[in-house]
Amino acid sequence: MITFVISGFWHGANWNFVAWGALHGAYIVISLLLQKRWNTFARAVKLNERPKFYQGLKIGVTFLLVCFAYILFRANDMGDAMLMIGQLGSGWGEIVDGVKGVIDGNLAQFALAMLGVIVLMGADLLHGRFKGEALFSKRPAISWATCYAVIVSIILLGAFYDAQQQFIYFRF
Repeated sequence: MITFVISGFWHGANWNFVAWGALHGAYIVISLLLQKRWNTFARAVKLNERPKFYQGLKIGVTFLLVCFAYILFRANDMGDAMLMIGQLGSGWGEIVDGVKGVIDGNLAQFALAMLGVIVLMGADLLHGRFKGEALFSKRPAISWATCYAVIVSIILLGAFYDAQQQFIYFRF
C-alpha cells in the first residue's frame, strides 16, 4: 500500500494522484484479503472448469478497476474527479452517436486503429503456434520488413497526433 501511495505522490503533488496510488494499493490489499474466499466462490460456481472464461473474467475486472482509477489520474483535481465519477451513470444513450462520430470524424485514423487491433489480435492468436525467433533468424528479410513496418507505423501514428495536445508527463 505504501509503495502505491508513494507512486501516486511521485506522479504529482495533487490529492488526485495520491488517491490514484492509494486506490491501486487498496485493490491489491483487498484482493489479498479476499483471495481465499474468492477461490472458494470460484470453485462453488465452477469457474475453474472453464479456465479461458475465468481468465477473461479476471482480466476484464482488472481492466475496469484500472480504468476507473485512471479517472483520478487524468482529472485536474479531486473536484473534477468526483464530478466525472458522479457522471459515470449518465449519457449511456448517446454512446451510439459517439461511436458514429468517431468513425465519421476521421475514417483513415479509425481504419488504422482497427488494423492495429487486428494485427495485435492475430499475433496473440498465433502466439505459440510457431517459433518467432526461428522465423526471424532464418529469414532476415522478414526481420527487416517487420522493423520497417514498426518504423512506418510510428511515423504514421505521429502524423495523426494532435500537435496541440501535450504529452501527459510534460504537465508534472
